[in-house]
Amino acid sequence: MEKALDTESMLLVKEKGLGHEAAHLVALKNKGLRVVEIEARELDEQIRLTKEAIEQGVDVVFQATLRRGHLIGHADFLLKTNKKSPSDSWVYEISDTKLSHHTKTKFLVQLCFYSDLLADITGELPENIHVELGNGTCST
Repeated sequence: MEKALDTESMLLVKEKGLGHEAAHLVALKNKGLRVVEIEARELDEQIRLTKEAIEQGVDVVFQATLRRGHLIGHADFLLKTNKKSPSDSWVYEISDTKLSHHTKTKFLVQLCFYSDLLADITGELPENIHVELGNGTCST
């Protein structure tokens, strides 16, 4: 019985997390930003579409997939900055939604890892990372 309760709790948390993520996506679109949603099923296609969106200079990439060898990251959002790298690519920053009301170390480690993978595409490490918290605040 305890296992079924754990599964129900995990599903509820997952559902709340997806709702938080969806609300943030709507908020970005309502700002008039050009958003590309990566919806492919295959990993290689997700990676290709993420790179294409970055090369096109879209404002936001939703559900970006990043890879270096066997290391893979799935970022909720990539946000275009007003900065270009020495290779003339737009620099993007990672933004992730979390239900927590406080930033946790594990979030920062995760987003730094994603930022490192992202730099392989853009040629430059992002200056900031963003955590959209469950209480409606953003930690940068």
